[in-house]
Formats: sequence, structure tokens, C-alpha cells
Amino acid sequence: MNNTQSSPRSNIIIAIMLSALTYWLFAQSFINIGPLVGQTYQTSPAVLNLSISLTSFATGIFMVAAGDIADKIGQLRMTYMGLIISMFASLLLIISDITALLIIGRILQGLSAAILLPSTVGVLNNQFKGEHLRRAISYLMISTVGGIGLAGVIGGLIASNFGWQTNFIISIVIAFIAILLLKGTPEKVSQHSHRHPFDYKGMSIFAVMIGSFTLLLTQGFEQGWFSTFSIICLSIFIITTLIFIIIERRHEVPFIDFSVLRNRPFIGAFLNNFVLNSGLGVTVVFFIYAQTHLGLSAAQSGLVTLPYAIVAVAMIRLGEKATLRFGGKLMLIIGPLFPVIGITIISMTQLLASQYVIAVIHWFRHMCDR
Repeated sequence: MNNTQSSPRSNIIIAIMLSALTYWLFAQSFINIGPLVGQTYQTSPAVLNLSISLTSFATGIFMVAAGDIADKIGQLRMTYMGLIISMFASLLLIISDITALLIIGRILQGLSAAILLPSTVGVLNNQFKGEHLRRAISYLMISTVGGIGLAGVIGGLIASNFGWQTNFIISIVIAFIAILLLKGTPEKVSQHSHRHPFDYKGMSIFAVMIGSFTLLLTQGFEQGWFSTFSIICLSIFIITTLIFIIIERRHEVPFIDFSVLRNRPFIGAFLNNFVLNSGLGVTVVFFIYAQTHLGLSAAQSGLVTLPYAIVAVAMIRLGEKATLRFGGKLMLIIGPLFPVIGITIISMTQLLASQYVIAVIHWFRHMCDR
């Protein structure tokens, strides 16, 4: 009886891990294979940078709304939807060399991630309890952290040997396998007696606000910082920011609760994650610099980040034990120092190529020690 029950449960865990990999491993591999994609699409570096940032932008904007919808229609149903969107997005990236499809595909990859990140956790919460849930979450974390760390390595190796399109072909296959493994899993819709309406108006204004700022940062250099395009983007950003603040202060359940800004522990955690994500952002810059100025291939530049993947997976358990022994506060204080040191090292482009690569390898090894 236990074997009969464990098989479907194992299928669920494997499906959720594969679902996470469609984003963290394959969609994120774009940060390394971006220069190769740019050659296929014959697009400018500014458009390439925009296509890289659009996925994370869409994920951050729509994740909360996706979680709200998942609570209403079911986590499993949303997981199916996220996987289907992921397959369609990957297909758009590889069927042609039209830049518009590249942009749309990357946005859809972000939307897929926004749906999958909360819904996959919701599926595990619905299907597992107690120790089984903790074990299932740990498997999800391994696929997430491992995917982040190996995205550059695997993406680069696949792109260099089989073409960058192969990354997204594999992503389509993995998403399809995940759908098959989830087939037959019972849906469990949470019942909330006191549900507050989601602030879709605030989310829409916030999307326009961040979107205009993203366009300014990614396209401003090419268009000119004082060009009509940049001035319009800046104006939209300022106006929507003011409107957003006014509306959100009046909303009973706002999209962003500004009262948390008075919470010092929250600000500390926010800045901590900002520093970490800045380090990951610099990784994108490194991949472009390594391939365009140092002459490294996508596979070679990906291998430089291999120490990050190894240490990141190892630190999941070690970090948990260190937090239990020394406390989370000390870890949050010490942790950001490593990315700061690393960002300083990766900025030392005046070094010789061999010295620079060695220094960057050490940075990637220490960046995830936090």
C-alpha cells in the first residue's frame, strides 16, 4: 500500500522539480547564451539587455497576482497553465529570428515563472504534510538553487555544442514530462471565508512604472540620455510613481504596503537580498564581457561559474546548520559582504585576461557563501 502511494507522490515531486527547472535552469540560461542569441537575431546590445531583464520584470510584477488567482482556481490548474505558457514561450524563441517574437517569448517566460513559483509550492503544501512536506520543499530548493548555479554552465555547454535553440527544445520536453507526471493528481482548492480583493489597479500602475524605468535603463544609453525617448520614459516613471503612491496609501489592501518601510528588520532583509541580486546581475555583465572582449565561448564562460553551482548546493544544508547555531541575524549581517567583495573583483577589468578569469572564479565560489 505504501509503495502504491509513494509512486504518485514521487511523481509529484519530480514534476515540481522539473517545473522549477524550466525557469531557473533553461530560461535563466539566457544570461549566458544571450550573445549567441543576439547573433541569430542580429539585434543590438540594448535590445539584448532588454530581453534579458524582461523575464525577471514579468516574474516580479505578476507573481502576486498569479498567487491570488491560484488560490481561487487551484494551484495544480495554475501549474498546468504555467507549464503550457513556458512551452509556448520557448517555441517563440526558436521558430524565427524576428526580434518581436524574442521580446514576447521572454515576457511569457517571466509570466510562466510568475505562475509556477507560487503554484508549485502550493501544490506541495496541498499534497504533503509534516516531514514529507519539508522533504518535498528541500527537493524543490535543490532544483531551484542547482538550476540557478548550473544555468550558465549547462546552457553554455549545450549552446556551444548543439546550438542555443537546443536549450529551449529541452525545456519544452521537460515541461511536457512534468505535465504527464502531474496527470491524475487531485486538485485541492483552498476555501477562504474572508478574501480581500486583489489590488489589480495598483499592480497595473506599478507595472507601467517599473516598465518605463526598465526601458530607460536598458535603452537610454543607445537612444541618448537626453533624447525624446529617454525623457518620455523618465516622465512616465515619475508620473506613475506619484500616482502609485497616492492610490496605494488610500487602498485598504494595497499592492505594496508602505508601512513595512518602517520595519527595520524588513529593510535589512530587503537590502540583503538587493545586494545578492546585484551580484547575480553582475553575472550577466560578466558573461557578455567574457564572450565579447575575452574571447571565451559560451561553454567556457559558463564553466567559470561552476564553483558557484557547487558551493550553492552545498551551502543549502550548511547554511541551515550555521543559522541554527549562530542565528539568522548574524548570517544576514555577514552574508552580504561576499557579494560586495565579489562585485569589486569582477569590476577589475584592468587585469590580464588569465588573472581576471582566476579572480572571477574565486568570486563565484564565495558569492553564495551567504
